[in-house]
Amino acid sequence: MFARLDAARSLTGNQYKIVAAAIIGDMLEFFDYYLIAFVLAFIIKPRKLTVLKSATILLSSGVGAVLGAFIWGADRRPVWQAQSVHADGVEFFDRQRAAIFRAR
Repeated sequence: MFARLDAARSLTGNQYKIVAAAIIGDMLEFFDYYLIAFVLAFIIKPRKLTVLKSATILLSSGVGAVLGAFIWGADRRPVWQAQSVHADGVEFFDRQRAAIFRAR
């Protein structure tokens, strides 16, 4: 399969769609960071925010996104989440067994 991909001269129509979906997904994923940073630029001086406070605001947005995705996605893919948490724990302790879990 990799030999066919290496020999290809251009992307297929489906591959272009996958690339476009990935770009749009990343754009929407990080759009909230852009908005928060844009608003921070206007409120830093009036509120006398320090760099640490501004970084905390941005960090809380990222942590909230991860927690929200995990909590609100719990009813949709419980098996996937359990496997992911298990594989991450195994990977932390044993890298060879982690490759087996990731391949499933």
